[in-house]
Amino acid sequence: MTTPATRPIRESLVTWLTERVAAHVRKAPEEIQPTEPMSSYGLDSIGATSLLVQIEERVGRELDANVPWEYPTIDALTDFVMQLETSDSTGAV
Repeated sequence: MTTPATRPIRESLVTWLTERVAAHVRKAPEEIQPTEPMSSYGLDSIGATSLLVQIEERVGRELDANVPWEYPTIDALTDFVMQLETSDSTGAV
């Protein structure tokens, strides 16, 4: 759930993910819509794996290889990553 306090963090994360997806599919970030499946832009398994590695580096833990497919849009992936970052900051797992 996004609150007024977390909205800037979420927007920053959407931008971060959008830029990375855009780079993988060789499109301008402005062409990527957070509500569209990343695969609709041509994100393939190699790009998804690379994106996953970048997310793992950001959150500091290894993630299941299916994460990009279980959260197929940037919006869904953003919510997932925010949960990871929030659980890390509170000490919860």
